[in-house]
Amino acid sequence: MKSAIILLLLAATPAFAQVRDRRDTPAAPAPAGTAAISGTVVAADDGHPLALANVVAIGAVTGTLKMTTTDRAGQYSFTGLAADRYVVGASRPPYVGAMAGARRPARPGSPIVVANGQKVSGVTVALPRGAVISGTIYDDRGQPAAGASVLLRQWKLEGDERVLITPAGVGGVGTDDAGRYRFYGVPPGEYLVLAMRSSSIQARALADAEVDQLLAGRPVDLGIDAALRPVPIYYPGTPRPNDATLVMVNPGDERIGVDMRVDLVRSARVDGSVVGPDGQPVPNVSVQLSTASGTSVIRGVTGVRTAPDGRFTFPPSTPGPQFLTAMDNAAAPKLFASVPVDTTNGDQVGIQLTLRPPLSIDGRLVFEGATKPSLAARAIPLRAFGRVSDTFGGVGTTLTNETGEFQMVRVVPGRYLLGGAMGFGASSESMTWALKSVVADGQDITDLPLEVTGDAPPKLIVLTYSDRWQQLSGKLSHQSGAPATDETVIVFPADRAYWYQGSRRILTARPGSDGLFSFGGQGPTSLPPGEYLLAAVTDLGRDEQFDPSFLATLVPAGAPVTIGPGEKKIQDLVIR
Repeated sequence: MKSAIILLLLAATPAFAQVRDRRDTPAAPAPAGTAAISGTVVAADDGHPLALANVVAIGAVTGTLKMTTTDRAGQYSFTGLAADRYVVGASRPPYVGAMAGARRPARPGSPIVVANGQKVSGVTVALPRGAVISGTIYDDRGQPAAGASVLLRQWKLEGDERVLITPAGVGGVGTDDAGRYRFYGVPPGEYLVLAMRSSSIQARALADAEVDQLLAGRPVDLGIDAALRPVPIYYPGTPRPNDATLVMVNPGDERIGVDMRVDLVRSARVDGSVVGPDGQPVPNVSVQLSTASGTSVIRGVTGVRTAPDGRFTFPPSTPGPQFLTAMDNAAAPKLFASVPVDTTNGDQVGIQLTLRPPLSIDGRLVFEGATKPSLAARAIPLRAFGRVSDTFGGVGTTLTNETGEFQMVRVVPGRYLLGGAMGFGASSESMTWALKSVVADGQDITDLPLEVTGDAPPKLIVLTYSDRWQQLSGKLSHQSGAPATDETVIVFPADRAYWYQGSRRILTARPGSDGLFSFGGQGPTSLPPGEYLLAAVTDLGRDEQFDPSFLATLVPAGAPVTIGPGEKKIQDLVIR
């Protein structure tokens, strides 16, 4: 859903009060305190208490994690808490888990601020009843399909592409002997419903004439087309997820009659040849056809070897986007080729793969700070931005040497994001260092995708981590001066190039009971320096803050904020 945007006023001084970086050392773990939080878990529809619900309390500063279970009256209690800002959440099937103060499931709750010795009571967590999605699956003859697998999936942005994901807490179900299926406890949202049969061969009784033919030693045509195979079929009846109809449910909804026919789909053929850098055919080379990640619920890899003339042919496969990859391990250095293929609309034949040496990218790790941790054996954070073929293992983990130098090998063309949290094991160093910059061949690409092409891969990448950190905090209040606690505050970059799924420059926070909110902090949670917009909304869907079209609606009402290196800025906001 699209959230209502709140008009904001920049609060007067000390709206831009700021503190420069003092390079604070990590705080010691908070000791057990004497504060307490108690309340009740209830059903959102009628308010009746829910026994045996699991309840959790998490401290934002101390990292405190406590769990308990409600009693027969739906009541819970956490004691021995240190002073902190806590979020409290609960779950119990067939209800959908929720946080205290959240307007809807899967929304952030309102932090509960407690001082040492303070007793906060009456914290209610309301759990909405999960939705039901049910229907009947039929086979290609129109008969109920017993034993078919039925799944729910959702679209999610990954980089700049839409991919299918498995919703949290929703598993697959099978159909009964009448082809019926039923999901319950489904969180509100939009879903793709898909089904797949386990086998393309259906048993049937032979006619008397067919039996006579077999007894006489003559072949019988059973009408089985070897090119037809079972594939995932999306509601209302398409093998293409982009053509599927989304099923939307709200809390407590019962969507019945989500029926579909699972027809067999004609498989596709892929063939071609492999040649070396000199254009000559290469025999006995491993060639693999893999499902493009994010486009299918089935992850599959099929392998063949080239014939003496360099040609290869794959058995019929499920139509859809795929990657075709070849690797000559006998060559020195090893040779590699990879191209995307799409068999959605039919066979792909005559593809030529030209082998070349795998790409490699050199780099260097730098630490800037008061201390100098060891540069050796540091894992370089790297993740694909969108779809990248990983048939032969991809880049994998790259470790630095004792001088901080590293080399990423077996890199396939694509788009990647470099940087992220640097691992230091159990050491407090993990909460000290934040990514400062990523520079590729002299160009700053911090938090932007690295474009790797086969013609001109980057020659040198420098990753710099710093112990300086940035933070943006403030108070959200009504014009009366009372703290506003029911809204969600969003900070996002003014530059739209950073508007993508998982961007560390896009953050959300629910104000605490005192109206205070905070973004960033020491170590990997640090908010990078830059130009930002600050906005508040009445509600926010799952990952909606990463949707570029949604962020565009916030721009007119957003309050501009600039954060410099090492700056801790305070920006209060007033709802008007």
